[in-house]
Amino acid sequence: VADALPLLNQAQALALPAFDGRQLYFEVDTADLAPGDWKAEVRLRGLEKADLAATTTLSVKVWPAKLPEKQSLGLCQWGYVHTSMLKDQPKTALKDQVRHGTNVFVSLFPPKATFDKDGNIEGDLDFKEHDAYLDEYARYGLILFYTYDAALKGPEKPFSDSWNKAHIEYLHRWVAHLQERGMDYKDWALYTIDEPGLKQGLVDIHVKLGKLAREADPKIQIYVDPVGDASLDDLKEMAPYVDIWCPHRNGIVNRPDPEKLNFIKSTGKQVFTYECQGDVKHRSPIAYYRGQAWLAWMHELQAIGFWTYCTSQYDP
Repeated sequence: VADALPLLNQAQALALPAFDGRQLYFEVDTADLAPGDWKAEVRLRGLEKADLAATTTLSVKVWPAKLPEKQSLGLCQWGYVHTSMLKDQPKTALKDQVRHGTNVFVSLFPPKATFDKDGNIEGDLDFKEHDAYLDEYARYGLILFYTYDAALKGPEKPFSDSWNKAHIEYLHRWVAHLQERGMDYKDWALYTIDEPGLKQGLVDIHVKLGKLAREADPKIQIYVDPVGDASLDDLKEMAPYVDIWCPHRNGIVNRPDPEKLNFIKSTGKQVFTYECQGDVKHRSPIAYYRGQAWLAWMHELQAIGFWTYCTSQYDP
């Protein structure tokens, strides 16, 4: 699908077919303009005839509105840039995300660690990739650490006694390192498992990882994004190990029966929402995209989200 509003080319030339018309759209940065009426002259001229020219006035009204210094609505787009088509342009991609309001980021770079058969961490945690990511992203908002349980390697399987012991020590050291970097508990969260309810066993994984996080440090924030197939009982089972809920928009938030959403809100924790339908360039700009912010306002949710920024195999 072609972009609805392609950028003007470097020559600032627009092909105008005979006996036809074309529209020009202007994006105006009013950040430094005082409230009031502003005007600019737009000049157009033909390339083939020197005397073919036209001028018009672009009028802009700047209202005396004041936005909050810090964006009040969270926005997450997952955006696994480092494994996408944009992997060679991470700084440009980050700048683009931030310019569009993204302030919740999903990191695939937890610290790496190994443990022995007795559950003892061997040596120091490897924070090289972890710190490089935070150096770029942490200043812009909340960091959700995903796949962190897979970064702990050893001779025993996950949730064995020795793995659990190592996992708790791993979290202790990780929290201490984040605090040394000046990051508070509110600046990050553990993203235990994606979309519990999507298939059997995911709710159980969240609960097991949540229990270990609570044992390691009750102040650690835990994030979860349940889908519509998660039952009310599933939500109740997960609730003691959730600080940030992110229920699916269509599966939970927009359902005619509000029972699940009402329960989630009753826990008193932060509540986000997100959507991940396919074929997204054909979706309604209002209903699918802009409408989600209004949905958040309606239900007093703290953040919205869309899958995804750049994980398509096709040219974005």
